[in-house]
Amino acid sequence: MKGCYNMKIHQAWPYDFERSSILILLLALVRSITLFIVFAERRQSWTIAMSSLFLILTITLVSAKLPASYDLNRVQPLLVFSLVIATAEYALYWLVGRRRVVMRDTRIFSTQNLLMPEIPIRLSYNYPDEQRKLREMADKDSRFTEVQGVCIHYKICEGEAKARGDNLVLIHEFGSGVFGWKATWSHLKKNHKRILAFDLPGFGLSDRPTTFKAEANPYGEEFWLTVLVTLMDKVGLKTAVVVGHGMGGALAIVAANFYPKRVSKIVLVAPTIYRSYIPASVKPFLNNPPLLRTYYAKIQEQSFHDRKKVSQSWQDYHKMLELESWEVGMLQIAKQKRRYSVKAIVPLLRCPISFIHGNDDYMVPLADSELAFKNLKPHHAKKCTLTVMERCGHRPHEELPLEFSRRLLECAKV
Repeated sequence: MKGCYNMKIHQAWPYDFERSSILILLLALVRSITLFIVFAERRQSWTIAMSSLFLILTITLVSAKLPASYDLNRVQPLLVFSLVIATAEYALYWLVGRRRVVMRDTRIFSTQNLLMPEIPIRLSYNYPDEQRKLREMADKDSRFTEVQGVCIHYKICEGEAKARGDNLVLIHEFGSGVFGWKATWSHLKKNHKRILAFDLPGFGLSDRPTTFKAEANPYGEEFWLTVLVTLMDKVGLKTAVVVGHGMGGALAIVAANFYPKRVSKIVLVAPTIYRSYIPASVKPFLNNPPLLRTYYAKIQEQSFHDRKKVSQSWQDYHKMLELESWEVGMLQIAKQKRRYSVKAIVPLLRCPISFIHGNDDYMVPLADSELAFKNLKPHHAKKCTLTVMERCGHRPHEELPLEFSRRLLECAKV
């Protein structure tokens, strides 16, 4: 009776699992490895394209009946099965791409696991006197802490008693540091409860190691995220509005993606979403440090709409040039390959996003923020805002600090 039943099934669906198992494994293996590589490289925008490719290839195989080494009755059902799987994958990634499906954190894929492993970094410095100079250049309210062997400079400020705004975390741009927020610091204290700012490794008064382990690279984005979360934990900030300028804006986007429970909102000030962290005008000078130092002064002028205001902030930037290892951080970052595709991450964010951009920005054109805002609008609706500051250059928080603090407070309320 059982044999008769199996014979009827075989006649209705003549499929030999035993002889076709190798082909099943090969198709599944190729598909899985390809999609794994896509996700490992953070190329979420490629997933629908890759699924479409598998779908087209499978349809081609079914229609052309290419595997002649197998009996057609055994091969065609296998390919039809693959067609169904490819169609299901296509539908799934389409739903993810359209933000119809949102993955929740689990114990396995918790964002806490994204912290850098506790690997001691064996640092090496070619400038033995730098550590002493860094401490001498610090302000009275400067603080230092070690993150996996790297000394990080930061400041934490308590807002005034009447301040009701959210906590802020300030991330500087390429070539700047905590001192870049100096002009607007007093204005921000009036509106926000607590303010945290820190120097990324290689900038400001933080360490500039020249030798380190590849798995614990202090100039990589993974380590920067570790620094951000470690400092927030150290000063007791459970959540905060992360404000990123230039390169710091790109880091704010990545932080919001990996730590959605810690980042309540991001404010992007002239962010480098579609550009390299390093300004195009700086790259030709990276192989010649003396010329890079000379050109650094010219960059300050290009960053302002009103050139008369350059002298007010130039003193702090010029102070950094006293460091013998000043350019080490820039040269190290220039060697790094950008780990994350920021423009692919932005549409996936669920937190509110605001842009602040000067209308006369020579370094990062206003068109970049306008394009990002246009692409975000369908996904974020009222949670996305764009603020354009008139008669302002690349550093609105330095050129127009009072107006910037007001605009920032408005953005934080959205």
